Amino acid sequence: MKGLGISGSPRKGGNTETLLDAFLAGVEEAGAETRKVRLRDLEYSSCKGCNACHKTGKCV
Repeated sequence: MKGLGISGSPRKGGNTETLLDAFLAGVEEAGAETRKVRLRDLEYSSCKGCNACHKTGKCV
């Protein structure tokens, strides 16, 4: 079994992340492999509708 936790909070070490860490610790204790993703650490933007991904398979 695998568990994925996604933190959407912009605050590092805030209540949301503290609760997520406790949840993931419980999932690990149950024998699952876990991973945490922090959206604030990722660089992303909305689709510009240029359709370049249709040609190359990658977003520009």
